[in-house]
Amino acid sequence: MLFRLLLLLGLLLPLPAVAQSLDGDWNGVLDTPQGAHLRLLFRFSHAGDVLQAQFVSVDQAGMSFPGDVKFQDRHLVITLAFGGVYDGLLAADGKSLTGNWTQRGVSLPLNLVPGTITALTLHPPEPGDLTIQTSTGVLAGTILRKGPIGAVIITGSGPANRDGNSTLNGGRGTYRNIAEGLGSGDITTLRFDKRGVGESAAALTREEDLRLQTLVDDVKAWTVALKQRLGTHCIWLVGHSEGG
Repeated sequence: MLFRLLLLLGLLLPLPAVAQSLDGDWNGVLDTPQGAHLRLLFRFSHAGDVLQAQFVSVDQAGMSFPGDVKFQDRHLVITLAFGGVYDGLLAADGKSLTGNWTQRGVSLPLNLVPGTITALTLHPPEPGDLTIQTSTGVLAGTILRKGPIGAVIITGSGPANRDGNSTLNGGRGTYRNIAEGLGSGDITTLRFDKRGVGESAAALTREEDLRLQTLVDDVKAWTVALKQRLGTHCIWLVGHSEGG
């Protein structure tokens, strides 16, 4: 009799509410058709009753963008200004999000779990690190100072940074090796992260906006920066692949 009474009381008690609090950091890995594994972070918070989201591309110099959020009945949609959309469903226990990332007509699976992540260190800080301001964003580079002759090293195609490393395959430090090799001959070098890559990532929000002239102007700006620091009128250009 007591067991039946307890069972009846249990049935009458309200069921626990579905966990729908997203506040905090959620992360996941986006596997692209090119073989890249991009770690993404969504940072949720509330302003009053309004749910807000900040999108962070952790391995692209922590590029961060606010998102427009719609969240109802465990269905989450985040729309970002550059065209990316995340559409996911929160699990009943509130411990995971299953969904898809859509950008430029391509939809890829992206599942998220609570927790924060940090960026990979592809370029350890150096004494010669510097930035320059352009009309379309801040660019970052490194001067390895050795002698009075100066050269600007221009990277090739792909997401490799100033050292020749990337989140796609790690890299072998190709451009750093070139800089050190020239340095052994008393040549001062300046190598830089092209816009959209590394610490210059925020200078390019949409690849379709990029023009060849933009990259040319960037090289000119870096050449001027190296001229000013060396007090010389002649700077050599060292280009690899697309940088040639």
